[in-house]
Amino acid sequence: MKETCDALGLGPAFEAYKATTQVGTDMTCMPDLVTALLGHTILSVKQFEKYYWPYLKEVFDFVEKYDKILYIFAEGESSRFYEFFREAPKGHVVIHLEMDDIFKAKKEIGDVVCLAGGMPVELLYHGTVKENIDYAKRLIDELAADGGYIFSQNKLVSYPNDCKAENLKAVNDFVREYTL
Repeated sequence: MKETCDALGLGPAFEAYKATTQVGTDMTCMPDLVTALLGHTILSVKQFEKYYWPYLKEVFDFVEKYDKILYIFAEGESSRFYEFFREAPKGHVVIHLEMDDIFKAKKEIGDVVCLAGGMPVELLYHGTVKENIDYAKRLIDELAADGGYIFSQNKLVSYPNDCKAENLKAVNDFVREYTL
């Protein structure tokens, strides 16, 4: 299996990344590169290190060399891989955590990567406006002081019943107006 992974490498996605080899971030969009961690949820740390990490490290090296920003949507729970995320080039990687305790992640990897996510979709659906605003305030107060946090929901909001419109609007209004 490792031979197949090596033969395929990063494939077409990485070739597209390489086409953006001018140095520096494209300030007309954010980020420069986007990827998702999907298969990692079924891998042990040892399997991740063997089958996934070499390719992710290659992308980390690329974004550092060409001064790019990489946005990773990490599906599932990813805390067992934080030791690998700590090897990300500082100032070049945003990790959107879907199921992790984002407050714990801030302590463990927040000095290296920018974190995104944290606003529970479940709260946006089941909570009150006040509960949602209070939680949004906590996220900003505890995670954004050093600038290494992008406020966002933890999971994708794909369907009308994923959240209540009044909660989403209230949180959006609060976040737009709130300052530290």
